[in-house]
Amino acid sequence: MTPAPLSWSWDEMLAEFRALGGTADNVERRAGPFGYGLFPIDPGRPVSLHAPVSMLVPKRHVRQVGDDLVVAEDSGLDARVRDFFTRYQRAFSWGVVAPTYADDFVLQLSALPEEIQRALERIGIPVEAQVRQLHTPFQRFIMSRCIIHHNKVKFMPVIELLNHSPCHPPYDIRDGVRVAGTFSGEALVDYGAADSLSRFFGHQFISDEARAFSLPISLPIANGRTLIVGHAIHEKQVAKASGLLPVIREEGDRVMLSHLMLGNERMPRMPRTIFRHLLPALGTEQADELFQLIVRANILLLLSLLEVLEVHDGPMVQQLRSVVRFQLKGIAQSFGVRDPSVLYSSAPVPER
Repeated sequence: MTPAPLSWSWDEMLAEFRALGGTADNVERRAGPFGYGLFPIDPGRPVSLHAPVSMLVPKRHVRQVGDDLVVAEDSGLDARVRDFFTRYQRAFSWGVVAPTYADDFVLQLSALPEEIQRALERIGIPVEAQVRQLHTPFQRFIMSRCIIHHNKVKFMPVIELLNHSPCHPPYDIRDGVRVAGTFSGEALVDYGAADSLSRFFGHQFISDEARAFSLPISLPIANGRTLIVGHAIHEKQVAKASGLLPVIREEGDRVMLSHLMLGNERMPRMPRTIFRHLLPALGTEQADELFQLIVRANILLLLSLLEVLEVHDGPMVQQLRSVVRFQLKGIAQSFGVRDPSVLYSSAPVPER
């Protein structure tokens, strides 16, 4: 592969992006309240961004070679797309952020008092495993810059420069990855299904998320069976429904949910609606009682963690306190029910 040039202007990069089928209209990159992001050149006109499927690079084909990220020649991607990916990463993404990736997050996590680490493990966040997952800058980069696109982790050039806001619409993934709209300030996008806890440990920033999902727990249900709730938020029945339904499995006397939404600020009637739909054999009254028991178990676990955090101090401890409070707030965003037909009426929700 021809070595990438040492410099590449924004306009030159966008010209090549468009030549390869991408769309980037009325957008520029500059510093904002969340660091560097994308802004409309003319706030009175809509922003339009689109990375076609042909430009989405699967993570499994990307290699770190020296200071560059390159796409394997046997990936099946067009040579011009592979060259664009390396040049783009060097000038605007990996080459810019990699030198600034500090180990502060990982080091502070590792240095947490044993009492806090045990409390985190009780809510399903084993610190040692978390540190292993984030131990290299490249791993942290993948977690923060890729999208899960049709069950595959992929890089999305240019669009990955957008910052996150839970108050904005998510990515449109029906044809590649698309974000469009009119923005009075910075162009923002919802990175997708996550709560405050998973956003913090996945992207390493604090966010007051609109949704809250259950911690990993297990509870007895009818006929001697056990309900096991996981925290695999990305594992959903997207082929059958709107993407809101978790995967449900039964093995012997165990009923296992990949995850369970407990609160949703935008759709507060949805969590209980989903739960009733998942376990129809229980009946409405039993299902509602079990849902409330799950909520109660989550609140008690989070309050227990908060109690431990209150007797310690330090930057990571302070951040964890904020995250736990946001998580509790998210759980509170649930009341009532809806017609279950709504679960099959909308398009899948993508994640990042």
